[in-house]
Amino acid sequence: MICAHSRNAQGERHELVDHLRAVAAQAAEFGSAFGAQMPAFYAGLWHDLGKFHPDFQAYLQRCETDPSPPPRGPDHKAAGALLALKWSPPLALLIQGHHGGLHTPSELKAWLEPLKQTSAAHEALTRARATIADLEPATPIRFSARVEHDRLAAELYLRLVFSALIDADYLDTERHFDPSRTVVRQRGHALDRTLWERFTADQETRFGPPRDPVTQARYEIYRDCLEAAERPPGLFRLTVPTGGGKTRSAMAFALRHALYHGQQRVIVAVPFLTITEQTAQVYRDIFEDGEVERPVVLE
Repeated sequence: MICAHSRNAQGERHELVDHLRAVAAQAAEFGSAFGAQMPAFYAGLWHDLGKFHPDFQAYLQRCETDPSPPPRGPDHKAAGALLALKWSPPLALLIQGHHGGLHTPSELKAWLEPLKQTSAAHEALTRARATIADLEPATPIRFSARVEHDRLAAELYLRLVFSALIDADYLDTERHFDPSRTVVRQRGHALDRTLWERFTADQETRFGPPRDPVTQARYEIYRDCLEAAERPPGLFRLTVPTGGGKTRSAMAFALRHALYHGQQRVIVAVPFLTITEQTAQVYRDIFEDGEVERPVVLE
């Protein structure tokens, strides 16, 4: 067996091809949300190709038998980075950085240049090609025209693909070493009408018909947010003074907008820990109804 990781607590090894395919599939799923399904797929498929080399397999064996193994094994990133240079050079940055973080293109070049001259990465690639029939795409991996011609858009795009790769890699590795945590990772609720029904029911019980000027103003803000939610996706601004009910009205807009346009999640970013905790608790009180095992809000 060619392994990606050493034995887990149950004595099971992690088969390398299974790991590569699982990471590729999950990274592609993450990447599909922003039009990066293919780049994310191949970043996942190639990220650990260096582990095909016998030296890395020997390192994993030592990790199982030696109570104090070396802190890190032989390089396992260069093989995938070299393959990425052939089909989509920017993906080489992501493969190089999947342990330790992203580097600059010049740092990538300086790191990879001496490794091109050694046989280890090339031998690992030869073994990978012999094992995985569909290791390489039929045509070069292209990004959208905007990404290819806008440096800022390209940087954001690559960071998002990198995030998809890192999440997928860590989740599949965790699935091997600590499968009990995988259950916790499962999404508790889909973004569906149930959440909207909980939200509107909570609004009715808390506020009811407006009886004073402040409540009337909050109600009008809330209705404006509901009306705006059906507009085409884009950039919206809600300018409301303190006490105007922004926490709830903003969620009313976001949830209704997501449901109306078939979006998958609502992300709320606010400043300061205290406001984060306060906002998260408001949304938990609305949506979770005491269901600790099926959380709606991830803080």
